[in-house]
Amino acid sequence: MLDPTRDYLIMLFPEGFWYDAAMLFAKITIGVAVTLGGVAGG
Repeated sequence: MLDPTRDYLIMLFPEGFWYDAAMLFAKITIGVAVTLGGVAGG
């Protein structure tokens, strides 16, 4: 795990940023999967 007192990545980008980025990545991945599933099934 990253240590906020020692790791610059966490210092530069707070926890909220990483949560938002992970949620966006998940939504995009699900959207692509649904789209590809629709194209392949239709």
